[in-house]
Amino acid sequence: MSDTLGPACRDLGVDLHGVLQSLDPARYRADTAALLRARLTAMAGRARALREMRAAQTDADLVQWLGSFEAEAATVLDVAPDRFGARRARTRLAAAYDALSRQLRARALEVPRNRPTNYLRNAYHLANGLFSLWLILHILTPTGRMAVAGGMAAFAWTCELLRHNWPPFNPLIMKLFNGMSHPDEVYRINSATWMCTGLVVLALSFDAVGCAAGVAVAGFADPVAALVGRRWGRIRLAGARTLAGSTAFVVVGTVVVTLVFALYGPPMSLGTALVLGLSAAIPAAAVELWAPLDDNLSVPVTAALCAFGARLICGLPVGAGWLAGLGGVAG
Repeated sequence: MSDTLGPACRDLGVDLHGVLQSLDPARYRADTAALLRARLTAMAGRARALREMRAAQTDADLVQWLGSFEAEAATVLDVAPDRFGARRARTRLAAAYDALSRQLRARALEVPRNRPTNYLRNAYHLANGLFSLWLILHILTPTGRMAVAGGMAAFAWTCELLRHNWPPFNPLIMKLFNGMSHPDEVYRINSATWMCTGLVVLALSFDAVGCAAGVAVAGFADPVAALVGRRWGRIRLAGARTLAGSTAFVVVGTVVVTLVFALYGPPMSLGTALVLGLSAAIPAAAVELWAPLDDNLSVPVTAALCAFGARLICGLPVGAGWLAGLGGVAG
């Protein structure tokens, strides 16, 4: 039984993730409440059947979770299916889902990340993108970009080490960023930490306009894609993404990178700037779908790297990052 309970619970977790997505405030529809209740009732029945199989003692924690999930499902099913009830159901089921995800990770089993709509996080992404572009394009020298990015990354990784090795620190730091963090970032490396790491790679490797291209895609295309995908996404792609979200990613990423190169790059036609925009946005959208690394690291680095390659192909001058800046090459 210990060989089968883990995968069976993973399958149940995947279905629970689908229920959570349907309960997401950007997707929830009152006319689907009856369908969701039927799905949840069936899932509770599956949990009961698995628990009653009396798994081996090594699976006692999963058996306990199954019993807890049954109780949570019963509580949720007692709530009237209005929007307020949906919010309470989402909160309770998300806690159960995150508990299951942690247990499955200990068994090298994965379920999709729980990343609900978070308008504050989206607003932070956009504001941070604007502020970062202003600093990169108007204020910071190559050494300044490296100093700021390096300082942010050092602080972020110090927080990660503290919260994962000193348990009292974790709830404190998560409470500070509670409004902007995803539920599973309680036990995962925070996306902001990966973003700061990506900024270090950008500062080391690319000139100001190249760094700006990577930051623009991460700061604007990513949050817009999340909003569009959760609200209108129907056709599923890899990595819990949707065709609508990925299309929005490419469109917004292309526009912002085109503007960055048209306004701040070397002299070029609008058509050439558009080619650079597409060259940055399309690979970054593909990486968001399939890359194993956090997209806050992989997306900006991929966008900047592919834009750099496109500049070389188009015969445009390219600078370098902080290392070359020490020798006076980049600006």
